[in-house]
Amino acid sequence: MKNRSSLWAMLLSIVVVIAITVVAVLVYLMNRDAVTEVEAPDIAVVDQESGAIVVGSGEHVLETYVDFMCPYCGEFERSWGADIASAVEDGSITLRVVAVGFLDSQSSGTNYSTRAASSLYCVADEDPDAVVPYMAALYADQPVEGSEGLSDEELLAHAADVGVSSSSFQSCVTSQEYADFIAQLNGTVPVNPSTGNRGIPAILLDGDRIDYTEGPGVLATL
Repeated sequence: MKNRSSLWAMLLSIVVVIAITVVAVLVYLMNRDAVTEVEAPDIAVVDQESGAIVVGSGEHVLETYVDFMCPYCGEFERSWGADIASAVEDGSITLRVVAVGFLDSQSSGTNYSTRAASSLYCVADEDPDAVVPYMAALYADQPVEGSEGLSDEELLAHAADVGVSSSSFQSCVTSQEYADFIAQLNGTVPVNPSTGNRGIPAILLDGDRIDYTEGPGVLATL
């Protein structure tokens, strides 16, 4: 009887140890896979809910999701850029820009998409009026997919050309201060109802998705 009790006690101890081990492993896995939410940058022109950079104050809202390595985003900029800049300047639209890092894998290990997107938020913090011209400058010098992309020095040079060059800004760019936030923004790109996938550029006018290939003429009707 005593031997049987000892056996049960030993088995119970083994079960308890196994249970504790299983719980510990589950807790570890949950913590490892947990995604810590990154708060939106404390920048005056960044919407704290969506993370969009907000430029202008027009009645109509043009919302854009772009990647600086994306060739289709480059086409969008070349087709729409000047009209968007004019519409922001004359008060026709409010521009909301969400820069993402979808194509980091296409920059030979330099994470160019994220670096460029982060630098845009650095510009927004330093001088909101420079956001649109800085975007235009990056697309005018857009690297091809598969290349290393622009270096930090080249990003800084383009920023200097639009009047942003403080030491704090330079540190913001080289440290990729908003890289974690950019990674989070990747999941906010709206799904294209025609494909069921998140794709860029994603363009919404007053909440309705539009095809950028239709051209910027729609802005003239606002």
